[in-house]
Amino acid sequence: MARLVSRVRKRDGTEESFDGPRLADSLRAAVDDALPDDGWAEQLVETIRVALGPREQAVETAEIARVVVRTLRECGQVEAARAYRGFRRAVERAVAKLRVHTRQGRDSRTAPWDRARLAHSLLLARHLENSTARRVAALVERRLVMADLGHVTGRLVAAMADNECRSLGLRSDPLSSEAVGIDRSELRAWLGGDCLPSVLGSPRVGPEGQDPRPALGEELLARFALEEVLSGPQSEAMALGMFALPGLGDWLRPARVLLRRDPDEAEMEFWDRVRAEQNTARELQVFIPHSADWQDATVDAPRWLAAPNRRLRLATTHGELAAAWSRAGHWVQLPAASFAAASDELRQELADAGTVVLSWSPPRRLPPVAVRQREIVQGCAVVNLARAALEAGSADGPAFREELEEAIDLACRSLQSLARRAGAEEHARVVLLPGGLPTALRTLFPSEQLAGDQVRRTVLGIRTLFERRAHEVGLRLVHTAPPHPGPTGMRLAELDGLPPERAYASDWSQRSADGLPALSAFDTAPWLEFPAAAALQEPTWQRFVPNPSDLAGS
Repeated sequence: MARLVSRVRKRDGTEESFDGPRLADSLRAAVDDALPDDGWAEQLVETIRVALGPREQAVETAEIARVVVRTLRECGQVEAARAYRGFRRAVERAVAKLRVHTRQGRDSRTAPWDRARLAHSLLLARHLENSTARRVAALVERRLVMADLGHVTGRLVAAMADNECRSLGLRSDPLSSEAVGIDRSELRAWLGGDCLPSVLGSPRVGPEGQDPRPALGEELLARFALEEVLSGPQSEAMALGMFALPGLGDWLRPARVLLRRDPDEAEMEFWDRVRAEQNTARELQVFIPHSADWQDATVDAPRWLAAPNRRLRLATTHGELAAAWSRAGHWVQLPAASFAAASDELRQELADAGTVVLSWSPPRRLPPVAVRQREIVQGCAVVNLARAALEAGSADGPAFREELEEAIDLACRSLQSLARRAGAEEHARVVLLPGGLPTALRTLFPSEQLAGDQVRRTVLGIRTLFERRAHEVGLRLVHTAPPHPGPTGMRLAELDGLPPERAYASDWSQRSADGLPALSAFDTAPWLEFPAAAALQEPTWQRFVPNPSDLAGS
């Protein structure tokens, strides 16, 4: 029979024994005077262990925190739950904003605080046992957090580590300050081609002979944005995973430029315009309307415009052109109405291609012609709805809305800061995408059908919050043709302690098992994409498409 939880897994992946007295001390420090100190903390720890249930595997610290908040709320101690949640967030922010400054020769280096790096340095420099090194590093971190320091020097960290070692009766040789912070060997590895820079993620191995300079430039631009352009709370929120900025390593360029061919524009004249724009944005989208004539030049153009570091996305309302592009090996986006209006034979070909995705959006007023021909989206942010829902625990009460409003506000202000620094026009167009929407809804409504009215109202409320905050900050929110978010969902899930296979979706789809958006998404989403192959197998989505007889303005 499985016993009550006895092991705890930290965010860095290490495990240690479940320490009840330590958790009780943390509870007392967090709630302060919200509850009387008459042994309630120790009793609550036992209740938490029972609530976690019997298990053979270690429990994540984030799950323990969620159970603590839920248990306090179930006991009617709402203020204590809010105090504990606020305390944990304050600690996370204090850790996230810590910057370590080191100096070697004439070069100054700055790096985010990394407790695991300090523990590893102690392990190598003092030959401590792994558990002891982690304990010393945790004590140093606790003192830095309690002091609410934002910037520390490597020498100060070394001295504090030395002091903690003395207090524990360990050998007290000062730790070299060069062992804390960004290791110079990282730069050597990048320039030597052994690995590529992380762009604020995990370093990745690059193919032999690959030029690391573009990736190195992205790494530097991303770090400059975090340290010099964004405010402290904005950078801290990103470090906590409240939101993410895809393409932060290339923030000086717009997130995407969409070029729409005018029906009266000559074919080669349009593709010359595309070629002139191909390096102006992180993603270039090309749209050919149904009413525009096309020849082989349009089918062949994407091939000679392709480049390793260039993202080109193709879209059209012409089913035959979509089929021609897919036969040439290109991914292509086709409006769902165009797919519904195509012949059975053409729809089968588009579905079999495997490279055709359908787009859907509710009826809307089209922007001016000049904007449609060249629409710029300056920036994109993914707001972590899953984290906000996990922090709140349920849809009851204001907790989820408060968590979400804070994340949206910080994301919008970050986009505004980057747009201004990049010299963008006033009221820049931006995209806000929900991260982990299905996970958030399952957390908020564990026993309710996701097609229920309360779920619909929640999703529409999230859209309203996106629109309102972007407008208040001075941004124009765009929903259609969003830039691809890349691995952002995986990084946000990783910050929430989840493995890569549980990466968050970064869209509004609430995708079902067959690959199609949930039918309720057609009532609530401002923009959807789904594979043509899945759409052919399950045609229920067709009742949500507009009349396909008039596609000229699509």
